[in-house]
Amino acid sequence: VAGSPPAAAASRPAPAAVPGGVRFLSRDGRFVFQTITHDQALYLLSSGGKFLMDYFLHMRAHQLSLLARFYGLFRYVGPHGVRLWGVVFGNPGHTPGHLSATETYSLKGRQPKPGKFGQPVPPGQVVTDKSICRKFVMPQSTREDLLTELRQDLSFLAQHNLVAYAAVVTVIPLTPEQLEECKPGLWVGPRDVGSIRVLGGTSSAPELYLFALADIFNEYDIFRATSHFFKAFMWPRAQLSGVNPMFYATRMDLYLERMVCCPEDAEDPAADPAELGDQHLLLKYPYPHPHHTNIPSSGPQLLAAGHPGASSPPHTHSHHHHPPPPQYPPRRWGEPGPSRP
Repeated sequence: VAGSPPAAAASRPAPAAVPGGVRFLSRDGRFVFQTITHDQALYLLSSGGKFLMDYFLHMRAHQLSLLARFYGLFRYVGPHGVRLWGVVFGNPGHTPGHLSATETYSLKGRQPKPGKFGQPVPPGQVVTDKSICRKFVMPQSTREDLLTELRQDLSFLAQHNLVAYAAVVTVIPLTPEQLEECKPGLWVGPRDVGSIRVLGGTSSAPELYLFALADIFNEYDIFRATSHFFKAFMWPRAQLSGVNPMFYATRMDLYLERMVCCPEDAEDPAADPAELGDQHLLLKYPYPHPHHTNIPSSGPQLLAAGHPGASSPPHTHSHHHHPPPPQYPPRRWGEPGPSRP
């Protein structure tokens, strides 16, 4: 399937944000074969393949979607009843031969646990939220287009009850000759199969970013809900991956909105995670309150009123103050009440 033994695959940069399982790279590095769990396979095939059909329609409607591009689901049946499920998807970190990536980031928007922020990362390793110390610079129009595509994808994932995915960003420095070959804005290269290209950086240091949302098969099921219930006694949910899908999507949106900036905001120390230490940049924004019910279930505007990306009139409040919970009309004993979030 892969055309390369495990040793050869291990010598290449591993696909970011694909934790666990066995994975192989194709010879040209464009495709990845990744084993998945039986539960993940059942989720893909449940309800007559409804998720796969919704995924296909979403990708067809949004040609510049950041979602990982999947090309096949396979089942291997071996001796003694051994069964193995696997998927083939585009490598989100694949770069053409004439370009060379220097950094790869796998970001989930989580707040690092105390004492974990700022840990050094060996060269060539994937950088996560607890070690990142930079932002991704691009023109304002490109930033707006990227965030629009991102919110459409996050709405899709939240509607399908998916969590624990990651934003994979590969950074490629450009020479003046390579810069002339790039297009402005968002675009897909002729041999890109796993990500979209975004031209950014500064005039003195142009960069090409490869964006993708990877590892999108993690359903928020009863096991993750139970795990979150017990972990919440030890850590705040800002530090957890297995949280409510809408909260996870909103947190990811807020996080990437700060990490993707315009050139004039690139040196803002208030948004630099290195200046915030263990407090992390997520604490600069108020989290969505559990009583918020005005978060739409679809469409590009994922966030509630008051978010900088929302189209409704702004409504601001501090991190330590939340609006009162909604008032439900009184009802008699035994009468069905209104649906609650």
